[in-house]
Amino acid sequence: AQGLLVRMVMRKGVLFRASKLGYVEIGDPHDAVLPLLAREWVDSAPPLGLSELLQLLRRDELSHCFKDHALKGPERKQEWFERLQPMYPSPQSLEQWYPTLSDAVFGLKIMPLCDRLRLLYFGNLYQEWSEFVLADLGIYRYEKVEFSLESRGINERADIDVCLQLHACREALETCLELHALAERVIAIECGNPWLLMRRGKLLFRIGQQAERIQDWPLAMAVYRQSSYPGARSR
Repeated sequence: AQGLLVRMVMRKGVLFRASKLGYVEIGDPHDAVLPLLAREWVDSAPPLGLSELLQLLRRDELSHCFKDHALKGPERKQEWFERLQPMYPSPQSLEQWYPTLSDAVFGLKIMPLCDRLRLLYFGNLYQEWSEFVLADLGIYRYEKVEFSLESRGINERADIDVCLQLHACREALETCLELHALAERVIAIECGNPWLLMRRGKLLFRIGQQAERIQDWPLAMAVYRQSSYPGARSR
């Protein structure tokens, strides 16, 4: 169970097909996951939206799953999503989506806690747990640097919460369709930490750039006014 948990935490995302968790040190993932299910650290039947299902299943599996809709091989998954979304707006378990598929999906429920611990260890969320392992083995060696209290980016518990909020918004920007809602979400984040204020300003600057790309000039102007990041005023 510990080995399975470590593998899931170190991989990308929080949804994993059991068939993709075959490791010698773990054995049968269906057996290994039982203690994690008992502690409610993992969900054995997480609700899957259509976009998540499209990411988890292969194209041939999707063709069989939605055979009544005659999905064509050459079409991109994005085209499938646009066609199927109006008919399947609500999340379902894998068994509900695809009753005949002999597989399971595990959902990791403690990733927010793991991300918080990673932030405390590294001081950022762009370094991965693999670097922690390599450093622990002595393969990676980091120079020891003494930081004064004034130079530390995170000084209190509230700063950690703000950092996690900014990270979630930054990730959402990559695939965001509701740019106005995301901008309001970032503007609503309050903090008095100068370092985090600069990061918030940079994120608003990036949202402004994205608004320019889609020619949403009022939104771009609005977020640039809220940003203290260098270059925002000139934009």
